Amino acid sequence: MKQDGDRWKAYRLNNFSHNTLTYNGQLHKVDGIAKIISSTPHPEHKTIVDLTDALNLPKGATAIRTFQLIASTNPPSITITDEIKDLKPNDTITWRMITSAATTAPKEYSFQLTQDNKSANLTLESSEAISCAATPVSPPNPHDQIPNNHTNITLTAKSNESGQINIQATFTINP
Repeated sequence: MKQDGDRWKAYRLNNFSHNTLTYNGQLHKVDGIAKIISSTPHPEHKTIVDLTDALNLPKGATAIRTFQLIASTNPPSITITDEIKDLKPNDTITWRMITSAATTAPKEYSFQLTQDNKSANLTLESSEAISCAATPVSPPNPHDQIPNNHTNITLTAKSNESGQINIQATFTINP
């Protein structure tokens, strides 16, 4: 349960196999805490989480993640907005989602996810993006057991001169 402990190096237990952000390719802080700042029900359907401590960002930097259901659109959509501020120029943030859905990339930064005869579109946006990909999940250690046929969708962004990165993920269910 220490930052440099072997347990934290297990792929299935660390941030590289979870739907989260990663700062400069580092492990999350093992005792870091993500704090729910606010949560509002209908009609806003919005939850705001402070990920700063968990990401182990440099002093003064912040990472705020906002989840919002947009029920007024047809079909409804869900957005996840990440606002990272006060990083050093050229620091990187990787947005990651692991999915068991069949994944195709009809457009750059856009993916179609299909599972059990249902599909959704995922669109990633960031003016600071330097790469975006969907690759098969491949744990670095042979002892890490994960289910077959999972895809790792990532968007990596580099902080601009003001030390800011904004990433927005929008999920839209196909009718």
